[in-house]
Amino acid sequence: MFQVVCLRDVKRLGLSQEWLRAIAVTNLKQRLGNIGREGEPPVMKMVVGNNLEACVLLVDEIWQSLARACP
Repeated sequence: MFQVVCLRDVKRLGLSQEWLRAIAVTNLKQRLGNIGREGEPPVMKMVVGNNLEACVLLVDEIWQSLARACP
């Protein structure tokens, strides 16, 4: 299930945005499984499944890995 959290909810619950992001990324990594890619640099597409492709934007390690593969 996806749950959108509004900034007012974060404030109301006394959470920090940094903590919330860290928890979200941890939860995402547990759900990702195998991450594939299609295409060749400089145009590639991440393939994750479960409608989570857009979420890989949050995972720094993925982009660090791709940076080594792209000219």
